Amino acid sequence: MNHHLDAAKVSAYFSKFRQPKVLLSTLGFQVVWWQLLLNVSHGRVALGCLLTLLYVGFHLSVTARPRWHKEVIFIFLFAFLGWCGDFILNILTIQKFPHSLGTPFWLFCLWLNYMTSIYYSMAQVFFHRGLTLFLGFIFGPWTYWACEKIGIIEFPHSALLAGVIQGVVWMTWMWIYRSILKKPFFN
Repeated sequence: MNHHLDAAKVSAYFSKFRQPKVLLSTLGFQVVWWQLLLNVSHGRVALGCLLTLLYVGFHLSVTARPRWHKEVIFIFLFAFLGWCGDFILNILTIQKFPHSLGTPFWLFCLWLNYMTSIYYSMAQVFFHRGLTLFLGFIFGPWTYWACEKIGIIEFPHSALLAGVIQGVVWMTWMWIYRSILKKPFFN
Protein backbone atom coordinates (compact mmCIF):
# COMPACT_ATOMS: atom_id res chain seq x y z
CA MET A 1 0.00 0.00 0.00
CA ASN A 2 1.53 3.31 -1.10
CA HIS A 3 1.09 6.15 1.42
CA HIS A 4 3.14 8.75 -0.41
CA LEU A 5 1.62 11.90 -1.78
CA ASP A 6 1.47 11.84 -5.54
CA ALA A 7 0.46 14.46 -8.09
CA ALA A 8 -2.91 12.82 -8.83
CA LYS A 9 -3.93 12.80 -5.17
CA VAL A 10 -2.81 16.39 -4.66
CA SER A 11 -4.68 17.48 -7.79
CA ALA A 12 -7.80 15.61 -6.65
CA TYR A 13 -7.48 17.26 -3.24
CA PHE A 14 -7.46 20.79 -4.65
CA SER A 15 -10.17 20.03 -7.22
CA LYS A 16 -12.57 19.22 -4.34
CA PHE A 17 -12.42 22.86 -3.27
CA ARG A 18 -14.27 23.83 -6.45
CA GLN A 19 -17.35 21.99 -5.21
CA PRO A 20 -19.83 24.47 -3.67
CA LYS A 21 -20.39 22.47 -0.46
CA VAL A 22 -16.65 22.09 0.17
CA LEU A 23 -16.03 25.76 -0.57
CA LEU A 24 -18.91 26.77 1.73
CA SER A 25 -17.54 24.53 4.47
CA THR A 26 -13.99 25.84 4.13
CA LEU A 27 -14.85 29.52 4.03
CA GLY A 28 -17.75 29.24 6.47
CA PHE A 29 -15.61 27.47 9.04
CA GLN A 30 -12.89 30.15 8.91
CA VAL A 31 -15.26 33.13 9.01
CA VAL A 32 -17.38 31.69 11.83
CA TRP A 33 -14.33 30.55 13.82
CA TRP A 34 -12.77 34.02 13.75
CA GLN A 35 -16.01 35.88 14.42
CA LEU A 36 -16.64 33.70 17.48
CA LEU A 37 -13.15 34.18 18.89
CA LEU A 38 -13.18 37.93 18.25
CA ASN A 39 -16.67 38.35 19.70
CA VAL A 40 -15.66 36.37 22.81
CA SER A 41 -12.47 38.41 23.21
CA HIS A 42 -14.54 41.63 23.07
CA GLY A 43 -17.09 40.42 25.62
CA ARG A 44 -19.82 39.65 23.08
CA VAL A 45 -20.06 35.96 23.88
CA ALA A 46 -23.81 35.66 23.25
CA LEU A 47 -23.51 37.26 19.80
CA GLY A 48 -20.60 35.02 18.83
CA CYS A 49 -22.45 31.89 19.98
CA LEU A 50 -25.67 32.94 18.25
CA LEU A 51 -23.90 33.57 14.92
CA THR A 52 -22.12 30.22 15.24
CA LEU A 53 -25.34 28.34 15.95
CA LEU A 54 -27.03 30.08 13.02
CA TYR A 55 -24.15 29.04 10.75
CA VAL A 56 -24.33 25.42 11.95
CA GLY A 57 -28.05 25.38 11.15
CA PHE A 58 -27.40 27.01 7.76
CA HIS A 59 -24.61 24.55 7.01
CA LEU A 60 -26.83 21.59 7.81
CA SER A 61 -29.67 22.94 5.68
CA VAL A 62 -27.42 23.59 2.68
CA THR A 63 -25.39 20.40 2.87
CA ALA A 64 -28.25 18.11 3.84
CA ARG A 65 -28.09 14.74 2.19
CA PRO A 66 -30.37 11.73 2.42
CA ARG A 67 -28.81 10.79 5.76
CA TRP A 68 -28.54 14.28 7.22
CA HIS A 69 -29.69 13.02 10.63
CA LYS A 70 -26.44 11.02 10.92
CA GLU A 71 -24.47 14.17 10.22
CA VAL A 72 -26.38 16.05 12.93
CA ILE A 73 -25.62 13.26 15.41
CA PHE A 74 -21.96 13.21 14.33
CA ILE A 75 -21.57 16.99 14.65
CA PHE A 76 -23.22 17.26 18.07
CA LEU A 77 -21.69 14.08 19.50
CA PHE A 78 -18.14 14.94 18.53
CA ALA A 79 -18.56 18.59 19.49
CA PHE A 80 -19.62 17.40 22.93
CA LEU A 81 -16.69 14.96 23.12
CA GLY A 82 -14.29 17.72 22.05
CA TRP A 83 -15.73 20.02 24.69
CA CYS A 84 -15.30 17.22 27.26
CA GLY A 85 -11.65 16.90 26.23
CA ASP A 86 -11.20 20.62 26.86
CA PHE A 87 -13.07 20.23 30.15
CA ILE A 88 -10.54 17.57 31.22
CA LEU A 89 -7.57 19.74 30.14
CA ASN A 90 -9.13 22.57 32.15
CA ILE A 91 -9.54 20.36 35.24
CA LEU A 92 -5.90 19.25 34.87
CA THR A 93 -4.92 22.96 34.63
CA ILE A 94 -3.25 22.44 31.25
CA GLN A 95 -5.40 25.35 30.08
CA LYS A 96 -7.89 27.68 31.70
CA PHE A 97 -10.42 30.25 30.60
CA PRO A 98 -9.83 33.52 32.45
CA HIS A 99 -13.28 35.01 31.85
CA SER A 100 -15.32 31.87 32.53
CA LEU A 101 -16.07 29.59 35.40
CA GLY A 102 -15.12 26.18 34.10
CA THR A 103 -15.17 25.29 30.42
CA PRO A 104 -17.33 27.84 28.57
CA PHE A 105 -20.27 27.24 26.25
CA TRP A 106 -18.59 29.27 23.51
CA LEU A 107 -15.99 26.50 23.30
CA PHE A 108 -18.78 24.00 22.58
CA CYS A 109 -19.93 26.34 19.81
CA LEU A 110 -16.38 26.40 18.46
CA TRP A 111 -16.39 22.61 18.39
CA LEU A 112 -19.76 22.59 16.61
CA ASN A 113 -18.32 24.87 13.95
CA TYR A 114 -15.24 22.68 13.57
CA MET A 115 -17.32 19.54 13.22
CA THR A 116 -19.23 21.05 10.27
CA SER A 117 -15.96 21.01 8.34
CA ILE A 118 -15.03 17.37 8.96
CA TYR A 119 -17.01 15.74 6.18
CA TYR A 120 -16.45 18.47 3.61
CA SER A 121 -13.26 20.52 3.69
CA MET A 122 -11.38 18.49 6.30
CA ALA A 123 -12.21 15.14 4.71
CA GLN A 124 -9.75 16.01 1.95
CA VAL A 125 -6.92 15.99 4.51
CA PHE A 126 -7.56 12.40 5.54
CA PHE A 127 -6.33 10.78 2.32
CA HIS A 128 -2.85 10.42 3.82
CA ARG A 129 -2.27 8.97 7.30
CA GLY A 130 0.95 10.88 7.98
CA LEU A 131 -0.56 14.17 6.88
CA THR A 132 -3.54 13.56 9.14
CA LEU A 133 -1.33 13.05 12.20
CA PHE A 134 1.00 15.92 11.33
CA LEU A 135 -1.84 18.40 10.84
CA GLY A 136 -3.48 17.30 14.09
CA PHE A 137 -0.24 17.77 16.01
CA ILE A 138 0.49 21.20 14.52
CA PHE A 139 -2.87 22.88 13.92
CA GLY A 140 -4.68 21.61 17.02
CA PRO A 141 -2.34 23.46 19.41
CA TRP A 142 -2.13 26.40 17.04
CA THR A 143 -5.83 27.12 17.53
CA TYR A 144 -5.35 27.24 21.30
CA TRP A 145 -2.29 29.47 20.99
CA ALA A 146 -4.34 31.84 18.80
CA CYS A 147 -6.93 31.92 21.58
CA GLU A 148 -4.19 32.74 24.08
CA LYS A 149 -2.96 35.63 21.94
CA ILE A 150 -6.38 37.27 22.05
CA GLY A 151 -6.76 36.65 25.79
CA ILE A 152 -9.54 34.06 26.01
CA ILE A 153 -7.42 31.11 27.15
CA GLU A 154 -4.38 30.83 29.40
CA PHE A 155 -1.74 28.16 29.96
CA PRO A 156 -0.98 28.21 33.70
CA HIS A 157 2.18 26.12 33.47
CA SER A 158 3.72 26.34 30.02
CA ALA A 159 2.43 27.04 26.53
CA LEU A 160 4.92 24.49 25.17
CA LEU A 161 3.73 21.76 27.56
CA ALA A 162 0.11 22.59 26.74
CA GLY A 163 0.94 22.54 23.03
CA VAL A 164 2.53 19.10 23.17
CA ILE A 165 -0.38 17.66 25.17
CA GLN A 166 -2.92 19.28 22.87
CA GLY A 167 -0.94 18.06 19.85
CA VAL A 168 -1.19 14.46 21.05
CA VAL A 169 -4.89 14.89 21.82
CA TRP A 170 -5.52 16.39 18.38
CA MET A 171 -3.53 13.67 16.62
CA THR A 172 -5.83 11.19 18.35
CA TRP A 173 -8.95 13.15 17.33
CA MET A 174 -7.78 13.37 13.73
CA TRP A 175 -7.10 9.64 13.69
CA ILE A 176 -10.59 8.94 15.00
CA TYR A 177 -12.16 11.25 12.40
CA ARG A 178 -10.11 9.58 9.65
CA SER A 179 -11.24 6.15 10.82
CA ILE A 180 -14.90 7.19 10.92
CA LEU A 181 -14.80 8.81 7.50
CA LYS A 182 -13.41 5.61 5.99
CA LYS A 183 -16.55 3.78 7.16
CA PRO A 184 -19.86 3.97 5.32
CA PHE A 185 -21.29 6.19 8.08
CA PHE A 186 -21.98 9.10 5.74
CA ASN A 187 -22.89 7.14 2.61
